[in-house]
Amino acid sequence: MPYFDNATTSFPKAPLLGPAMANYLTESGGSYGRGLGRRMLQANLMVEQCRNLLAAKFLTNKPQNIIFTGGATEAINLILNGLSFNKDDLILLSPLEHNAVLRPVQRLKELYGINYEVMPHFSDGLIDAEALSNLVKVKKIRLAIINMVSNVNGLMQPIKQLKEVLANIPLMLDSAQYLTNYNNLPIEADYVVFAGHKGLLGPQGIGGFYLKDETTVNPTKLGGYASGWNELAVSPIMPDRFEAGTLNMPAIAGLLMALRFNEPPFISLTTWRDFIKEVGKLGYHTYKANDDGGQGAVVSLSHQNFKTARLAQLLYDDYAIESRAGYHCALLAHQTLQTLGAVRFSYGPFTTNNDLEQLLKALTGVVTKL
Repeated sequence: MPYFDNATTSFPKAPLLGPAMANYLTESGGSYGRGLGRRMLQANLMVEQCRNLLAAKFLTNKPQNIIFTGGATEAINLILNGLSFNKDDLILLSPLEHNAVLRPVQRLKELYGINYEVMPHFSDGLIDAEALSNLVKVKKIRLAIINMVSNVNGLMQPIKQLKEVLANIPLMLDSAQYLTNYNNLPIEADYVVFAGHKGLLGPQGIGGFYLKDETTVNPTKLGGYASGWNELAVSPIMPDRFEAGTLNMPAIAGLLMALRFNEPPFISLTTWRDFIKEVGKLGYHTYKANDDGGQGAVVSLSHQNFKTARLAQLLYDDYAIESRAGYHCALLAHQTLQTLGAVRFSYGPFTTNNDLEQLLKALTGVVTKL
């Protein structure tokens, strides 16, 4: 059964992830920063090893500034709700943002009277760097937020170029669809959120964020700390400051095992881009990057003769193809691309050439039955 829904969550997961989680639950079981003895020491070592591996991906020498959360959505909310805003502060959003960004920003507008604007862009959602440069010269920007890779059309934003344009404007990056076991961040940003269960091949329920300067965000989750901080005031110690409560240790055990997996993927990005070109010949409308060089591991499509849910159902019922239909929790992205919903396909490291052949055969078969 070809699986093309890796943008929702990766599958299969990294080899040995399940046994690593089971071993934690049945053999180790210690809680990070709590108690004494072998179990606690093993737990502490596991968490810090995971933090160190992520720090290398984030191009930082401050692993203590990598914070574990329940996922990227929680991480985004913790950052945005912890920043200080004044009435009429302006946030710039990239045009392909996920609802995990759009809804908290809308809430900030309702609560504090901030404003937000979508960055100037081309038809595929690529940010227009020249127009953005002109914009930041005439407006005072409190924060810029960029989705590195769209979860709708797979467009990869030119982060290095955009960082040069934004200069010293605080920048938050959503790396949920970008970060994999095979890459690192191209720059060090002020804030970076990540998901553990997508390209990193870890389990659901683990993600987090990196922040360059911890004093710029006020903690909004308070409670017990791993360091044993005994004052009622918020702990100044990192990562305590943002990790009140018990960490999801089984998920961290799985993520650590996943981060150690580095076998090459079965297909290349070039092969995927060639596949998208073939799909374009079948009469589907493909939502993708205008420039092939900016195309990531996600693509969506629609057909004038099918509602998207019906198309996805046909692919599953007749050809056992797993995809995702709808708006993909990304209203702004679909507005930018002017869709009425779409069927999304996303590959992962275990997707094979045979899987692509089966998908192309299925898409061909659906339209030839018209």
